[in-house]
Amino acid sequence: MIGLGWFGAEFARQLRDVHEITGTKTTAEGASALCAEGIDAVHLSLNPEWSASASVTEKLTSADVAVINIPPPRGTADAPAFYARQSEAICRRLNAGNAKHVVFISSTGVFGANQLRCDEDTVPAPSRGAGRILLDAERYFSAHFAGRVSVIRPGGLCGEDRFPGRFLAGRRDVAGRLHPVNLVHRTDLIALTRAVAEGEFDRRIFHAVAREHPNKEEFYTRAALALGLAPPVFDPADDSEGKYISAEKSKQATGAAFRYDDPFAMLADVR
Repeated sequence: MIGLGWFGAEFARQLRDVHEITGTKTTAEGASALCAEGIDAVHLSLNPEWSASASVTEKLTSADVAVINIPPPRGTADAPAFYARQSEAICRRLNAGNAKHVVFISSTGVFGANQLRCDEDTVPAPSRGAGRILLDAERYFSAHFAGRVSVIRPGGLCGEDRFPGRFLAGRRDVAGRLHPVNLVHRTDLIALTRAVAEGEFDRRIFHAVAREHPNKEEFYTRAALALGLAPPVFDPADDSEGKYISAEKSKQATGAAFRYDDPFAMLADVR
């Protein structure tokens, strides 16, 4: 797994007893910390070229399944070009290796603000920079791993120590009070990613989003109150509709069962 961040590290923790998993961190210290937990973590720098020891490169490129889980860079002068070069570096290495299946973790941010109803077969038209970068990467990996790539687009990722009640707490004049929330709990993204990585499906595009979509005002108000925080105050004049992302075709295709198909169920797990 290229990218043992908040999602990737937990994915490795949960599957290390089932599969032999090697994952990457951008620093040697980060890799050592995960190794202390019993996770096979190695140091790989993509800045933007591939930089790793020969033994690490051999280990990563010998995997049958490669999960790519790196977000577009922030604060980089030319983020599209930087991410494109990272993608090219990964592709060169994996294509020279043994990967039979590549799973690329993208985002529902590939859909634009005016795309109000989206499912796995909707053609993305991103309106933000990060969405355009990710869509370019989706297309790049799909072209260079023809027939061997699956793309997973998670919604807003949350979980135990990323509790949604903190996202908007105390903010005022928040836009989009009627917009549907498109959230996915980390537990459910792990379940879908595992199903996609282990299975063989005709479908190549998958979404990871809870089935229910309460509006932002209702959900984030209750989420903030569940933590004892000041709820956000939404702009009452904003009656815009917002995006509704469906993941039902993905769940049907893979058989992945979501624990948190109702985002309000996430509020019961306050830590």
